[in-house]
Amino acid sequence: MLYHVSDPSAVLREAARVLTNEGVFCLTTNGRGNKPELHELHLDLAARVGVPVSPGSDSARFPAEGVAEALRSYFACVVTLDYEGFFAFDDASEFVDYYLSTVYAEELRAAGISNSDLSRLAAEVLATTKSLRLSNSGVVALAASSPDVFSGTRLIERANS
Repeated sequence: MLYHVSDPSAVLREAARVLTNEGVFCLTTNGRGNKPELHELHLDLAARVGVPVSPGSDSARFPAEGVAEALRSYFACVVTLDYEGFFAFDDASEFVDYYLSTVYAEELRAAGISNSDLSRLAAEVLATTKSLRLSNSGVVALAASSPDVFSGTRLIERANS
């Protein structure tokens, strides 16, 4: 999840430097439109407490849409596997707990909003929601200095395409 670091290029450069010829660098990151339901909840909560927040998503710094190109700047062989799915929560309290673990909630806590206030407000918003699902999309990427690392596997077919 390189969108959590301030300089993703520095991480990739260092990974390429220290990786052995037999090594594989593995990462995953979210797509730009990942978890729109969570983002909408965040915007709603921020508006309710009067805190201005960034309109962008949490993965804007290193989105899935540019991963292959970024990795090819540092590694000879790159394999990417796109994924789409969803998270389903059994009840609103699980959804609220998940929200409280995100950078979105961190942004509101930094503005002085307590966890208990966030929990209460999120529960109020979710009480009017029919679905407790979050759409999820992104990419898993494998990168290596040599395609030999993937030889004998089906991954080499993807790496060469």
